[in-house]
Amino acid sequence: MRTPQGDEKRRALEDLRAIIIAARGLSFSSDLLEALCSNGTVVLLCNERYCPCGIVAPLTHVVQTESVVQQCKIGSILHSRLWNRIVADKIENQANILRLFEISSGFPRPIGKRNYEEATAARYYWRKFFESLGVPSEIRDQERNTPINNMLNYGYAVLSALIHRSIVGHGLLPEIGFHHALRFAGYPLVYDLMEPFRPMVDYLLLLFLRGRAGFEDEKLFEAWCRNVATGLLQIVLKTPQQPMKLLYAIDQYIAMIADCLKTNKITPYWSPVLEKQSIQNGMDHNNV
Repeated sequence: MRTPQGDEKRRALEDLRAIIIAARGLSFSSDLLEALCSNGTVVLLCNERYCPCGIVAPLTHVVQTESVVQQCKIGSILHSRLWNRIVADKIENQANILRLFEISSGFPRPIGKRNYEEATAARYYWRKFFESLGVPSEIRDQERNTPINNMLNYGYAVLSALIHRSIVGHGLLPEIGFHHALRFAGYPLVYDLMEPFRPMVDYLLLLFLRGRAGFEDEKLFEAWCRNVATGLLQIVLKTPQQPMKLLYAIDQYIAMIADCLKTNKITPYWSPVLEKQSIQNGMDHNNV
């Protein structure tokens, strides 16, 4: 790989979990794409708003037949129960972020597994999130071409590539989800299973942006793109086994989802909790 300055950079294929293509005018050889897929690497393409618009993913050689059969049972009770837990986990992690940054003590009323609407929580969360950055008029919209929304889009694109890779690796079908519908350029199961992990991107962006005066500088966005993947990989989550870095927690989480589908039971389910953060190589303001 050559940088715009003409410098050459090399990486071993074995070290590449995912490649995010957000820049314009890049080219790849078919030999390289074949090698990446053989290595299990996901290649994600983004549009001008830094939202995923296409993906090159390896064909898995392991399919969990029992899990896929349950996965295909659209509208099943298990799907509804899994989705309820997923949404509750996402809201809980959003509340944890508000507490961690002392933005708020949490949400205005207790969070339950079923009695708290996701949309209500989202409105409250994003209002507090943007107020804390000094842009109270901003709203969260992936189609809204603003610096902060574009940074969030890019961060979620990185996260979705990690989720997609693990889904394929565990023999599940990314095209069949529990809640999100199949749509153009979308993978419902990826969108479903990344929900509890989205607040991790929000957490990193708050670390990166708080205390800054403005967000329009292109170098700021470039610095975010350079650092977000590293920052995500350094986050530590609480799991039933032990505290675990995000990448491994994602893999264990999706393995657990596969087990739920295989057994047609929700009892193996556990929640990925944003409790302890470790950003060893995190958002360094000196990079801008």
